[in-house]
Amino acid sequence: MTTNGHESNGQSFVVGDDGSVTLWLGESCIQTTAKQAYHALMAVLLESDASEADQHAAETLRLFLSEMDFASLRSRYPAMAGGVDCRVRIHLLDERQCLWEILRNDRG
Repeated sequence: MTTNGHESNGQSFVVGDDGSVTLWLGESCIQTTAKQAYHALMAVLLESDASEADQHAAETLRLFLSEMDFASLRSRYPAMAGGVDCRVRIHLLDERQCLWEILRNDRG
């Protein structure tokens, strides 16, 4: 189901066929990791070898970063604060709303 894997500053993420993004959180919090993924995707888009899924993923992350209350998210879900191996999948519900889910804590 995934099309593109990316590595950025030790953080990794995968773009799904549907434009969803799965982030691997490590030492960094959800906000920092999402920003790193967004910047990496923007670099891919500027190089013009981006897929349609990459374009959708960049829009998904842009919306996620602009609309999410990260302080509340980190407070309510400690794994989102970093320091824990955690995967988070983000996808668009519609053009104005993102959904996210915490996935199993392994890369398998």
